[in-house]
Amino acid sequence: MLGTPGYMSPEQARGVTTQLDRRADIFSLGAILAFMLTGSVRGEALAVKGNVPRPLRAICEKAMAADPNARYQSAGEMTDDIECYLNGAPVLAYSEGLLERASRIYARHRTAIVLVAAYLLMRVLFILLSRR
Repeated sequence: MLGTPGYMSPEQARGVTTQLDRRADIFSLGAILAFMLTGSVRGEALAVKGNVPRPLRAICEKAMAADPNARYQSAGEMTDDIECYLNGAPVLAYSEGLLERASRIYARHRTAIVLVAAYLLMRVLFILLSRR
């Protein structure tokens, strides 16, 4: 067995070298990301640390899934999800709720939303005041 405990995939830790493929490396990438976010490799640390955003937590959990078929199938797939998170786009590993989606969209388009809201408010006030 060759590897660093905590960063090795479960199949690698069991010593099953015939099942090792790129998904074992994806597990290790997930462990590195988890360490960068929490200072700990353990998956439980992601749940305990409240300051890790849910989409990033989901990316780590998917990369570190016990079943290799449940992990990202390539590093490019994982990279795409991380880029989506960084760009304020939805992450495939995390299904967000309506409120989270609205918050993400607001954060991404704050200026345009505030301008449209101000315009609509002015129109309503104009209509109400013009009737007097």
